[in-house]
Amino acid sequence: MRELLWQVLAGSAIGALLGLGTGWALRVVSRRRDLEHGPQLVLTLLMAIAVLGVCRLANTDGVLGAFVAGLAYNALVERSERQPEQGIDEAVNRYAVLPLFLVLGAVLPLRDWVALGPGVVLFAVAVLLVRRLPFVLALARPLGLSVRDATFAGWFGPVGVSAIFYLAHSAEQGITDPRVFALGSLAVALSVVAFGVSSVPLRNLYARSRTDGAAPGASGAGRRAS
Repeated sequence: MRELLWQVLAGSAIGALLGLGTGWALRVVSRRRDLEHGPQLVLTLLMAIAVLGVCRLANTDGVLGAFVAGLAYNALVERSERQPEQGIDEAVNRYAVLPLFLVLGAVLPLRDWVALGPGVVLFAVAVLLVRRLPFVLALARPLGLSVRDATFAGWFGPVGVSAIFYLAHSAEQGITDPRVFALGSLAVALSVVAFGVSSVPLRNLYARSRTDGAAPGASGAGRRAS
């Protein structure tokens, strides 16, 4: 329990301090016009590396620390100053994440999936339909979402790079049961296929439904104005 608290609290504290410090420094130099857009493109990457390094030295959770640092940074930095980071996100997705999934596809344990037996069907249903969708629908009213919006947001909950990282981390920590990697990799594969195949048609359907829903209100407003 003590180790768990240290991992969570220390990682969060390190991330918050470095994230707030980076955000505050960016605000100061931006007001003084001491920082051009070029350095901003790598600023968040350097912050993430710094958080991971400090957490490593402190023997705490670097992934949690980096996440909290991003939240703290986001709270201080204006939206216009965060726009350059969107280009970094797309570049990382193209040149790092996609090759990672290519490697994952080459090492998927197909035989271990078959060995899991019929229960794998229930696992697939749980990953795609139970893991996220019911909770978002249940919170639709408190969040101010319509059923349509909550369904759309609840369906798309991909399992990706983080899951691969934790599978590798568990193996490094001595968890060698092949069923762990089999189930974890199956969750990632199901997510990639299901959400990848459905993304374009469901996005188009959602856009059309929003347009159709807005049309009567718009026409009614026009009639009232006339």
